[in-house]
Amino acid sequence: MNLKVSGIISVLTLAAAVFAAPQSQPAANAAPTQEAAPAATETAAAPAAPETTAPATAAEAVPEQAAAPATEQAAAPEQTAAPAEAPAAEAAPTEEAAAPMAVRGGEAPAASSAPAPEQEAAPAAAAPAPTQTVVYRTVYSSEPVELSGTKVHTVYVSPTDAQVSTSFDDLRGLIPMKWSLGVQGFIGSYHMYSSYSDDYYLHDYDGLTWRAGLVGIIPVTDYTIGVKVAALFEQSEAKASGHTARYSLKGKFKQRKIDVPVLFAFKAPRSSLMFEIGTQASMAIKDEFRATVDGKTSRLDMIDKDFRNTIDWDIVCGFSIMANQYLGFDFRFNIGISNLYDTDNSESMKLFEVDDLSSTSFLLGASFYLF
Repeated sequence: MNLKVSGIISVLTLAAAVFAAPQSQPAANAAPTQEAAPAATETAAAPAAPETTAPATAAEAVPEQAAAPATEQAAAPEQTAAPAEAPAAEAAPTEEAAAPMAVRGGEAPAASSAPAPEQEAAPAAAAPAPTQTVVYRTVYSSEPVELSGTKVHTVYVSPTDAQVSTSFDDLRGLIPMKWSLGVQGFIGSYHMYSSYSDDYYLHDYDGLTWRAGLVGIIPVTDYTIGVKVAALFEQSEAKASGHTARYSLKGKFKQRKIDVPVLFAFKAPRSSLMFEIGTQASMAIKDEFRATVDGKTSRLDMIDKDFRNTIDWDIVCGFSIMANQYLGFDFRFNIGISNLYDTDNSESMKLFEVDDLSSTSFLLGASFYLF
C-alpha cells in the first residue's frame, strides 16, 4: 500500500514539475522526453524492478510510440508559435495603414488633415491676373454741397488710372507752387516805334523776334505766389520805309540781346493758370542798322558808333498755363520804357531820327521743366 501511495505521489510530483516548467522552453523539455525513452527502455529491460519504480517508470518513461506523440506535442508550441508570429508580422502593415486613420482626442484623422490636397487645390482656386488696373481716388469738392441742412465740402470717389500714391493736395484739388527748372522758347512780333510825328521820317519799324534760354520758378507761398527768373538769348529784326520831299528812305535793324526777365507769378490755389508781371533788363551784344537813301545802302554798327544804350528796360506782363508738371505755355507782352539809341544828333542819322525809338513785342512760347 505504501508503494502505491509513493508511486502516485511520484507521478503527481512529476506532473507538477512538468506543468511548472516555463512554456518558452518546449524544445528543452522535449529533449529530456526523447532521452527518457531509452532510459525507460533500459529500465523496462532491467531484470528485477521493484513496484515503486515501475509506476514511476511507467509514467516517466513511456514506450517510443508514446514518446513520439509527446515529442510532437512538445514541439507543437514551436510550430504554432511561428504562425502566431506571422499574423503579427502581417498585422504590422495593417496597423501602419490604419494608423493615419486613428482618431485621438476627437481630432480629425491624420489622413484627412494632410496638406497635399489643399496645396493642389490652391492653384485651381487662384483668380486670373487682371488685365487692367484701376484704382479709386478720393476727390475734394471745391464747391460746398448741402448735406443734412449744412453746407460741406464733400469728399467723393471717382475712378482714375492706377497711381502709386495720392497726396493731400490731390485730395483737396490744390496745385502747389513748386521749385522748377527748365528751358523756354518764344516767337512773336517785334515793333520799334517813336513818338516823333513828322511823316517825312521813319518812326515805325516792324519785324519778328525769337528768344530761347533757361527758366526757373521759385515759390514764395505754397500755392499762390512765385517768382519766375529767366536768361534768354534774343534775336530780332525790324524794318521800315518812307520818303521825304527829296529822298526815298529805307531802314532795317538787326539786333541780338541777352534778356533777363524777373516776374512775379500769381495764381489761385486750385488753378494752373498764372498771371505774370515784372520787369526785364536787356543787354545788346549786336546791333546793326542798314540805311538806304535813294537806293544807296550803308551799314552802321550802332554799338561801335556808341549810339546804343547799354541796357534797355521793359515792363513785362502776361500769363502762363501748366498743361502738366513738365509742360507749360506762355503768352507775354513786353513794353519798352527806355530809348534804345542816343545819336547826339549825328549827321548820318538825322534823316532817320532814331533817338526816340523804343520797342514792344508780343510773344507766344512754351516751357519744358525738368522737375
